[in-house]
Amino acid sequence: MFDKMELIRALREGGGRVRIDDERTIVDLDEEIDGEFDCSFTAKGKARVFTFAHEEITIFELEHKTGLEILLVVKQVDELFDLKIYNKMEWFTPGSRADQVRHGNGWFFEIEENVELEDYSDVDYVGVIEDGEQRKFARQERVEVGSDEEGTPISLVEYETQAEVDNHEIMIIETGGIDSPNGGWIEFYEGRVIGEGDLNWA
Repeated sequence: MFDKMELIRALREGGGRVRIDDERTIVDLDEEIDGEFDCSFTAKGKARVFTFAHEEITIFELEHKTGLEILLVVKQVDELFDLKIYNKMEWFTPGSRADQVRHGNGWFFEIEENVELEDYSDVDYVGVIEDGEQRKFARQERVEVGSDEEGTPISLVEYETQAEVDNHEIMIIETGGIDSPNGGWIEFYEGRVIGEGDLNWA
């Protein structure tokens, strides 16, 4: 069985190393050394731990020597674990809800196009995100609301598509912002599920 505690001990303080051997990661790296792909990643800093009513999520920010950065996400529900890899998107800049609307990402939310609001904190996320190739990502019914280790409110919004794509999931993390008219700080990632056999110690 996958040992989450062993993974946390190895990576949570930064500097730990792990191999990600799933096929998509190998293609993304496209770097061969002595006939073998080097898929070793180093943890950049402390893990982030989010606690929700139904699950706990631990997020590790990993970096390859080529500069490729990914998130390794460990989701725990009771004794069950899911492992996921998420990629940062080059076109996306983290910022508040208000920032996202001003930068053309208002399609995250149930608001009219090109309309700025005085208070963004109560606006709902859209039910479906459609990408540039008209593939639809449907939002999970429940938006998870919890907190990080410091007690800061965290909202987790997840979308999934049935289309045949490498990254079939979208994850939006919103930190804080409950009492701010600008809304919380938003991060946006695309990713996929990996198997326990795709995660190995470097």
